[in-house]
Amino acid sequence: MKQILKNALTLCMVLVMTLGLAGNFAPVVEAKANPNAKTVTIAPKNVTLTVGQKTTLKATIKPKKAKKNSKRTWKSSNKSVASVSKKGKVTAKKAGRTAITLTVGGNKKKATCIVTVKAKPAPPKRTPPKGKSYKNQANLTGKVSFSGSTSVYPAIAALTEDFKKRSKKVTISINNVTGSGAGLADANKGTVSFGMRSADYASSSDNKGRLNAYQIAWDGVAVVVNNASVASSLSGYISLSELAYVYRGSPAPASGRKAALDKLNPIDRENGSGTRDCFQSVLGIGNNRVGGITIANTTDQMKSMISRTTNGIGYMSLGSVGNMSTLSIGNSSGAAVKPSEGAVANGSYRLSRPFLLLRLKTRKLSAAEKEFLKFSLSDQGQQIISKSNFVPLTGAQRNAELAKVK
Repeated sequence: MKQILKNALTLCMVLVMTLGLAGNFAPVVEAKANPNAKTVTIAPKNVTLTVGQKTTLKATIKPKKAKKNSKRTWKSSNKSVASVSKKGKVTAKKAGRTAITLTVGGNKKKATCIVTVKAKPAPPKRTPPKGKSYKNQANLTGKVSFSGSTSVYPAIAALTEDFKKRSKKVTISINNVTGSGAGLADANKGTVSFGMRSADYASSSDNKGRLNAYQIAWDGVAVVVNNASVASSLSGYISLSELAYVYRGSPAPASGRKAALDKLNPIDRENGSGTRDCFQSVLGIGNNRVGGITIANTTDQMKSMISRTTNGIGYMSLGSVGNMSTLSIGNSSGAAVKPSEGAVANGSYRLSRPFLLLRLKTRKLSAAEKEFLKFSLSDQGQQIISKSNFVPLTGAQRNAELAKVK
Protein backbone atom coordinates (compact mmCIF):
# COMPACT_ATOMS: atom_id res chain seq x y z
CA MET A 1 0.00 0.00 0.00
CA LYS A 2 2.81 2.39 0.93
CA GLN A 3 4.52 1.58 -2.34
CA ILE A 4 1.38 2.41 -4.30
CA LEU A 5 1.07 5.81 -2.55
CA LYS A 6 4.72 6.52 -3.18
CA ASN A 7 4.38 5.76 -6.88
CA ALA A 8 1.27 7.94 -7.14
CA LEU A 9 3.05 10.86 -5.44
CA THR A 10 5.99 10.56 -7.78
CA LEU A 11 3.68 10.56 -10.81
CA CYS A 12 1.96 13.73 -9.57
CA MET A 13 5.29 15.52 -9.11
CA VAL A 14 6.35 14.58 -12.64
CA LEU A 15 3.08 15.93 -14.06
CA VAL A 16 3.38 19.24 -12.15
CA MET A 17 6.95 19.77 -13.38
CA THR A 18 5.96 18.94 -16.96
CA LEU A 19 3.05 21.37 -16.93
CA GLY A 20 5.18 24.11 -15.35
CA LEU A 21 7.83 23.82 -18.03
CA ALA A 22 5.20 23.78 -20.76
CA GLY A 23 3.78 27.08 -19.49
CA ASN A 24 7.06 28.86 -20.27
CA PHE A 25 6.74 28.25 -24.01
CA ALA A 26 4.18 29.85 -26.40
CA PRO A 27 2.88 27.77 -29.27
CA VAL A 28 4.70 28.46 -32.52
CA VAL A 29 2.45 29.82 -35.31
CA GLU A 30 3.88 30.36 -38.74
CA ALA A 31 3.47 34.06 -39.83
CA LYS A 32 1.63 34.61 -43.09
CA ALA A 33 3.15 37.21 -45.38
CA ASN A 34 0.82 39.90 -46.76
CA PRO A 35 -0.21 38.82 -50.26
CA ASN A 36 1.11 40.86 -53.15
CA ALA A 37 -1.27 42.78 -55.35
CA LYS A 38 -2.39 40.77 -58.36
CA THR A 39 -4.22 43.53 -60.21
CA VAL A 40 -4.08 47.33 -59.96
CA THR A 41 -6.39 49.65 -61.89
CA ILE A 42 -6.96 53.42 -61.96
CA ALA A 43 -10.22 55.13 -62.83
CA PRO A 44 -10.56 56.97 -65.08
CA LYS A 45 -7.87 55.71 -67.47
CA ASN A 46 -7.93 59.00 -69.35
CA VAL A 47 -8.89 62.44 -68.07
CA THR A 48 -8.88 65.94 -69.57
CA LEU A 49 -8.41 68.97 -67.31
CA THR A 50 -8.08 72.72 -67.78
CA VAL A 51 -5.10 74.50 -66.21
CA GLY A 52 -5.84 75.01 -62.50
CA GLN A 53 -8.38 72.20 -62.23
CA LYS A 54 -7.93 69.25 -59.84
CA THR A 55 -9.28 65.71 -59.71
CA THR A 56 -8.64 62.63 -57.57
CA LEU A 57 -7.95 59.29 -59.27
CA LYS A 58 -9.54 56.16 -57.80
CA ALA A 59 -7.28 53.13 -57.31
CA THR A 60 -8.62 49.56 -57.13
CA ILE A 61 -6.25 46.90 -55.74
CA LYS A 62 -6.99 43.17 -55.68
CA PRO A 63 -7.02 41.05 -53.61
CA LYS A 64 -8.40 43.24 -50.80
CA LYS A 65 -5.81 41.89 -48.31
CA ALA A 66 -3.03 43.29 -50.47
CA LYS A 67 -4.69 46.72 -50.35
CA LYS A 68 -4.29 47.14 -46.59
CA ASN A 69 -0.52 47.06 -46.20
CA SER A 70 0.87 47.52 -49.71
CA LYS A 71 2.95 50.61 -50.28
CA ARG A 72 1.54 52.93 -52.92
CA THR A 73 3.64 55.31 -55.00
CA TRP A 74 2.04 57.88 -57.32
CA LYS A 75 4.23 59.50 -59.98
CA SER A 76 3.77 61.97 -62.83
CA SER A 77 5.94 61.57 -65.92
CA ASN A 78 5.83 65.34 -66.42
CA LYS A 79 5.32 67.30 -63.21
CA SER A 80 5.32 70.61 -65.08
CA VAL A 81 2.11 69.56 -66.87
CA ALA A 82 0.34 67.93 -63.89
CA SER A 83 1.45 66.89 -60.42
CA VAL A 84 0.00 64.13 -58.27
CA SER A 85 -0.16 63.83 -54.46
CA LYS A 86 0.43 60.76 -52.29
CA LYS A 87 -3.33 60.16 -52.33
CA GLY A 88 -3.76 60.40 -56.09
CA LYS A 89 -4.96 64.02 -56.32
CA VAL A 90 -3.96 65.47 -59.71
CA THR A 91 -3.38 69.21 -60.23
CA ALA A 92 -3.25 70.56 -63.80
CA LYS A 93 -0.43 73.09 -64.26
CA LYS A 94 0.12 73.79 -67.96
CA ALA A 95 -1.07 72.58 -71.34
CA GLY A 96 0.30 69.20 -72.40
CA ARG A 97 0.09 65.46 -71.63
CA THR A 98 1.50 63.37 -68.82
CA ALA A 99 1.18 59.82 -67.54
CA ILE A 100 0.17 59.37 -63.89
CA THR A 101 1.43 55.98 -62.67
CA LEU A 102 0.52 54.11 -59.49
CA THR A 103 2.99 51.45 -58.28
CA VAL A 104 1.80 49.03 -55.59
CA GLY A 105 3.60 46.55 -53.28
CA GLY A 106 6.82 44.60 -53.41
CA ASN A 107 6.04 43.08 -56.79
CA LYS A 108 5.55 46.61 -58.14
CA LYS A 109 2.23 46.14 -59.94
CA LYS A 110 1.42 49.27 -61.95
CA ALA A 111 -1.49 51.13 -63.49
CA THR A 112 -1.47 54.32 -65.55
CA CYS A 113 -3.82 57.20 -66.31
CA ILE A 114 -3.16 59.57 -69.22
CA VAL A 115 -3.86 63.18 -68.25
CA THR A 116 -4.38 65.80 -70.95
CA VAL A 117 -4.22 69.41 -69.79
CA LYS A 118 -5.75 72.19 -71.85
CA ALA A 119 -4.97 75.89 -71.55
CA LYS A 120 -7.60 78.14 -70.03
CA PRO A 121 -9.92 79.39 -72.75
CA ALA A 122 -9.58 83.07 -73.50
CA PRO A 123 -12.58 85.04 -72.22
CA PRO A 124 -15.04 85.81 -75.02
CA LYS A 125 -14.50 89.21 -76.57
CA ARG A 126 -17.87 90.88 -76.50
CA THR A 127 -18.44 94.52 -77.29
CA PRO A 128 -21.50 95.92 -75.54
CA PRO A 129 -23.99 97.64 -77.85
CA LYS A 130 -23.18 101.27 -78.44
CA GLY A 131 -24.95 103.66 -76.14
CA LYS A 132 -24.13 106.92 -74.42
CA SER A 133 -20.54 107.70 -73.51
CA TYR A 134 -19.94 109.02 -70.00
CA LYS A 135 -18.37 112.41 -69.30
CA ASN A 136 -16.29 112.72 -66.14
CA GLN A 137 -17.73 114.86 -63.35
CA ALA A 138 -14.66 116.37 -61.66
CA ASN A 139 -16.68 118.74 -59.44
CA LEU A 140 -19.36 116.26 -58.42
CA THR A 141 -19.77 115.76 -54.65
CA GLY A 142 -21.94 113.54 -52.48
CA LYS A 143 -22.22 109.99 -51.15
CA VAL A 144 -23.30 106.70 -52.75
CA SER A 145 -23.76 103.61 -50.57
CA PHE A 146 -24.55 99.95 -51.28
CA SER A 147 -25.43 96.72 -49.43
CA GLY A 148 -26.81 93.30 -50.30
CA SER A 149 -26.02 90.59 -52.84
CA THR A 150 -22.66 88.84 -52.76
CA SER A 151 -23.14 88.05 -56.46
CA VAL A 152 -23.73 91.67 -57.54
CA TYR A 153 -20.89 92.91 -55.34
CA PRO A 154 -17.99 92.13 -57.80
CA ALA A 155 -19.73 94.16 -60.52
CA ILE A 156 -20.39 97.09 -58.17
CA ALA A 157 -16.84 96.94 -56.79
CA ALA A 158 -15.41 97.21 -60.32
CA LEU A 159 -17.82 100.00 -61.32
CA THR A 160 -17.24 102.10 -58.19
CA GLU A 161 -13.46 101.76 -58.49
CA ASP A 162 -13.56 103.34 -61.94
CA PHE A 163 -16.29 105.85 -61.00
CA LYS A 164 -14.17 107.21 -58.11
CA LYS A 165 -11.39 108.03 -60.57
CA ARG A 166 -13.85 110.07 -62.63
CA SER A 167 -15.58 111.76 -59.68
CA LYS A 168 -12.90 112.00 -56.99
CA LYS A 169 -14.98 114.08 -54.60
CA VAL A 170 -17.75 111.47 -54.30
CA THR A 171 -17.61 109.14 -51.27
CA ILE A 172 -18.43 105.47 -51.95
CA SER A 173 -19.28 102.93 -49.24
CA ILE A 174 -20.19 99.23 -49.59
CA ASN A 175 -21.36 97.42 -46.43
CA ASN A 176 -23.46 94.45 -45.28
CA VAL A 177 -22.64 92.37 -48.35
CA THR A 178 -24.42 89.25 -47.07
CA GLY A 179 -27.10 88.50 -49.67
CA SER A 180 -29.98 89.99 -51.64
CA GLY A 181 -32.19 89.82 -48.55
CA ALA A 182 -29.97 92.36 -46.82
CA GLY A 183 -30.09 94.68 -49.84
CA LEU A 184 -33.90 94.46 -49.96
CA ALA A 185 -34.21 95.22 -46.23
CA ASP A 186 -31.78 98.16 -46.32
CA ALA A 187 -33.42 99.64 -49.42
CA ASN A 188 -36.85 99.44 -47.77
CA LYS A 189 -35.47 101.17 -44.66
CA GLY A 190 -33.77 103.83 -46.78
CA THR A 191 -30.44 103.31 -45.02
CA VAL A 192 -28.45 102.91 -48.28
CA SER A 193 -28.49 104.53 -51.70
CA PHE A 194 -28.97 101.16 -53.39
CA GLY A 195 -29.72 97.63 -52.25
CA MET A 196 -27.99 95.06 -54.47
CA ARG A 197 -30.26 92.24 -55.66
CA SER A 198 -29.44 89.28 -57.92
CA ALA A 199 -32.96 88.08 -58.76
CA ASP A 200 -36.10 89.36 -60.45
CA TYR A 201 -38.00 91.95 -58.44
CA ALA A 202 -40.94 93.11 -60.57
CA SER A 203 -42.79 89.74 -60.41
CA SER A 204 -41.42 88.73 -57.01
CA SER A 205 -43.50 88.43 -53.83
CA ASP A 206 -40.94 90.86 -52.35
CA ASN A 207 -42.32 93.63 -54.56
CA LYS A 208 -44.62 95.70 -52.35
CA GLY A 209 -44.59 98.67 -54.70
CA ARG A 210 -42.20 100.69 -52.50
CA LEU A 211 -38.96 100.37 -54.49
CA ASN A 212 -37.58 101.32 -57.88
CA ALA A 213 -35.38 98.66 -59.50
CA TYR A 214 -32.55 99.71 -61.83
CA GLN A 215 -30.98 96.89 -63.88
CA ILE A 216 -27.26 97.23 -64.64
CA ALA A 217 -26.42 93.76 -66.05
CA TRP A 218 -27.43 90.14 -66.64
CA ASP A 219 -25.86 87.11 -65.00
CA GLY A 220 -26.01 83.36 -65.44
CA VAL A 221 -26.22 80.94 -62.50
CA ALA A 222 -23.65 78.22 -63.14
CA VAL A 223 -24.03 74.69 -61.76
CA VAL A 224 -20.66 73.74 -60.29
CA VAL A 225 -19.32 70.31 -59.25
CA ASN A 226 -16.44 69.09 -57.09
CA ASN A 227 -14.11 68.14 -59.93
CA ALA A 228 -13.82 67.07 -63.55
CA SER A 229 -14.44 63.41 -62.66
CA VAL A 230 -17.89 64.26 -61.27
CA ALA A 231 -18.70 66.19 -64.45
CA SER A 232 -17.48 63.23 -66.52
CA SER A 233 -19.75 60.82 -64.61
CA LEU A 234 -22.70 62.95 -65.77
CA SER A 235 -21.38 63.28 -69.34
CA GLY A 236 -20.83 66.97 -68.66
CA TYR A 237 -24.48 68.01 -68.43
CA ILE A 238 -27.57 67.99 -66.22
CA SER A 239 -31.19 68.80 -67.10
CA LEU A 240 -33.42 71.11 -65.07
CA SER A 241 -35.62 68.19 -64.00
CA GLU A 242 -32.52 66.29 -62.83
CA LEU A 243 -31.43 69.33 -60.83
CA ALA A 244 -34.87 69.41 -59.25
CA TYR A 245 -34.44 65.73 -58.32
CA VAL A 246 -31.03 66.36 -56.73
CA TYR A 247 -32.29 69.29 -54.62
CA ARG A 248 -35.94 68.37 -53.96
CA GLY A 249 -35.97 64.59 -54.44
CA SER A 250 -38.44 64.57 -57.36
CA PRO A 251 -39.30 63.98 -60.17
CA ALA A 252 -37.57 60.59 -60.55
CA PRO A 253 -34.87 60.75 -63.25
CA ALA A 254 -34.32 58.33 -66.12
CA SER A 255 -32.99 54.98 -64.89
CA GLY A 256 -29.73 55.34 -66.80
CA ARG A 257 -28.87 58.56 -64.97
CA LYS A 258 -30.22 57.87 -61.48
CA ALA A 259 -27.12 56.10 -60.10
CA ALA A 260 -24.82 59.02 -60.96
CA LEU A 261 -27.31 61.60 -59.66
CA ASP A 262 -27.79 59.74 -56.37
CA LYS A 263 -24.06 60.03 -55.63
CA LEU A 264 -24.20 63.84 -55.70
CA ASN A 265 -24.07 65.80 -52.43
CA PRO A 266 -26.03 69.03 -53.02
CA ILE A 267 -25.05 72.34 -51.39
CA ASP A 268 -27.64 75.12 -51.23
CA ARG A 269 -27.68 78.87 -50.52
CA GLU A 270 -29.44 80.46 -47.57
CA ASN A 271 -32.98 81.83 -47.65
CA GLY A 272 -32.89 85.41 -48.93
CA SER A 273 -30.06 84.74 -51.39
CA GLY A 274 -30.81 86.15 -54.84
CA THR A 275 -28.87 83.29 -56.40
CA ARG A 276 -31.11 80.80 -54.56
CA ASP A 277 -34.24 82.72 -55.62
CA CYS A 278 -33.22 82.51 -59.28
CA PHE A 279 -32.21 78.85 -59.00
CA GLN A 280 -35.40 77.60 -57.35
CA SER A 281 -37.63 79.84 -59.48
CA VAL A 282 -36.28 78.41 -62.75
CA LEU A 283 -36.48 74.85 -61.37
CA GLY A 284 -39.96 75.41 -59.95
CA ILE A 285 -39.11 73.78 -56.61
CA GLY A 286 -39.89 76.65 -54.21
CA ASN A 287 -38.29 76.13 -50.81
CA ASN A 288 -38.75 72.34 -50.91
CA ARG A 289 -35.45 70.52 -50.33
CA VAL A 290 -34.15 67.02 -49.60
CA GLY A 291 -33.40 66.37 -45.92
CA GLY A 292 -30.04 67.28 -44.41
CA ILE A 293 -28.93 69.55 -47.27
CA THR A 294 -25.81 71.66 -46.58
CA ILE A 295 -26.25 75.46 -46.58
CA ALA A 296 -23.68 78.05 -47.71
CA ASN A 297 -24.25 81.65 -46.64
CA THR A 298 -22.00 83.37 -49.19
CA THR A 299 -20.54 82.70 -52.64
CA ASP A 300 -17.05 82.14 -51.21
CA GLN A 301 -18.47 79.66 -48.70
CA MET A 302 -20.27 77.84 -51.51
CA LYS A 303 -17.02 77.53 -53.50
CA SER A 304 -15.13 76.23 -50.47
CA MET A 305 -17.82 73.68 -49.56
CA ILE A 306 -18.04 72.30 -53.11
CA SER A 307 -14.25 71.92 -53.24
CA ARG A 308 -14.18 70.03 -49.92
CA THR A 309 -17.22 67.80 -50.49
CA THR A 310 -16.85 64.49 -52.31
CA ASN A 311 -19.26 64.51 -55.30
CA GLY A 312 -20.29 68.02 -54.22
CA ILE A 313 -22.64 70.03 -56.45
CA GLY A 314 -23.78 73.63 -56.00
CA TYR A 315 -24.51 76.81 -57.92
CA MET A 316 -23.18 80.36 -58.12
CA SER A 317 -22.92 83.45 -60.25
CA LEU A 318 -21.31 82.85 -63.66
CA GLY A 319 -18.84 85.64 -62.92
CA SER A 320 -17.65 83.88 -59.74
CA VAL A 321 -16.87 80.42 -61.21
CA GLY A 322 -13.16 80.90 -61.93
CA ASN A 323 -11.44 77.52 -62.49
CA MET A 324 -14.22 75.38 -61.02
CA SER A 325 -15.88 72.59 -63.07
CA THR A 326 -19.32 73.47 -64.47
CA LEU A 327 -22.14 71.45 -66.01
CA SER A 328 -24.04 72.35 -69.17
CA ILE A 329 -27.81 72.79 -68.81
CA GLY A 330 -30.46 71.30 -71.10
CA ASN A 331 -32.65 73.98 -72.70
CA SER A 332 -36.26 73.76 -73.91
CA SER A 333 -35.24 71.88 -77.07
CA GLY A 334 -33.24 69.34 -75.06
CA ALA A 335 -29.79 70.54 -76.16
CA ALA A 336 -27.08 71.01 -73.52
CA VAL A 337 -25.88 74.63 -73.28
CA LYS A 338 -22.69 75.70 -71.51
CA PRO A 339 -22.89 78.68 -69.14
CA SER A 340 -21.44 81.67 -71.00
CA GLU A 341 -22.04 85.36 -71.61
CA GLY A 342 -23.27 84.71 -75.13
CA ALA A 343 -25.72 82.00 -74.05
CA VAL A 344 -27.16 84.24 -71.33
CA ALA A 345 -27.45 87.20 -73.71
CA ASN A 346 -29.29 85.21 -76.42
CA GLY A 347 -31.58 83.47 -73.91
CA SER A 348 -30.47 79.89 -74.68
CA TYR A 349 -29.01 79.41 -71.18
CA ARG A 350 -32.04 79.13 -68.90
CA LEU A 351 -30.43 79.70 -65.50
CA SER A 352 -30.07 83.48 -65.75
CA ARG A 353 -31.12 86.51 -63.70
CA PRO A 354 -30.90 90.34 -63.65
CA PHE A 355 -28.50 92.36 -61.49
CA LEU A 356 -30.56 95.10 -59.86
CA LEU A 357 -30.07 98.17 -57.69
CA LEU A 358 -33.11 98.80 -55.47
CA ARG A 359 -34.04 102.28 -54.29
CA LEU A 360 -36.86 103.58 -52.09
CA LYS A 361 -39.30 105.46 -54.35
CA THR A 362 -39.94 108.18 -51.78
CA ARG A 363 -36.23 109.11 -51.69
CA LYS A 364 -35.20 111.44 -54.48
CA LEU A 365 -31.94 110.51 -56.20
CA SER A 366 -29.04 112.80 -55.35
CA ALA A 367 -26.79 114.16 -58.10
CA ALA A 368 -24.05 111.65 -57.18
CA GLU A 369 -26.50 108.72 -57.20
CA LYS A 370 -27.87 109.76 -60.61
CA GLU A 371 -24.39 110.03 -62.07
CA PHE A 372 -23.43 106.60 -60.79
CA LEU A 373 -26.44 105.04 -62.51
CA LYS A 374 -25.68 106.92 -65.74
CA PHE A 375 -22.06 105.75 -65.58
CA SER A 376 -23.10 102.11 -64.98
CA LEU A 377 -25.34 102.22 -68.08
CA SER A 378 -22.82 104.08 -70.27
CA ASP A 379 -20.46 102.50 -72.81
CA GLN A 380 -17.62 102.67 -70.28
CA GLY A 381 -19.69 101.14 -67.49
CA GLN A 382 -20.98 98.26 -69.63
CA GLN A 383 -17.42 97.52 -70.77
CA ILE A 384 -16.55 97.06 -67.09
CA ILE A 385 -19.57 94.75 -66.69
CA SER A 386 -18.28 92.63 -69.58
CA LYS A 387 -14.70 92.52 -68.24
CA SER A 388 -16.09 91.35 -64.90
CA ASN A 389 -17.54 88.27 -66.70
CA PHE A 390 -21.13 89.47 -66.45
CA VAL A 391 -23.45 90.16 -69.37
CA PRO A 392 -24.06 93.75 -70.58
CA LEU A 393 -27.53 95.04 -71.35
CA THR A 394 -28.72 95.52 -74.92
CA GLY A 395 -28.96 99.04 -76.30
CA ALA A 396 -32.74 99.06 -75.86
CA GLN A 397 -32.46 97.80 -72.29
CA ARG A 398 -29.93 100.51 -71.41
CA ASN A 399 -32.17 103.23 -72.81
CA ALA A 400 -35.12 101.89 -70.83
CA GLU A 401 -33.13 101.96 -67.60
CA LEU A 402 -31.73 105.44 -68.26
CA ALA A 403 -35.30 106.71 -68.70
CA LYS A 404 -35.93 105.77 -65.04
CA VAL A 405 -33.04 107.94 -63.79
CA LYS A 406 -34.86 111.12 -62.72
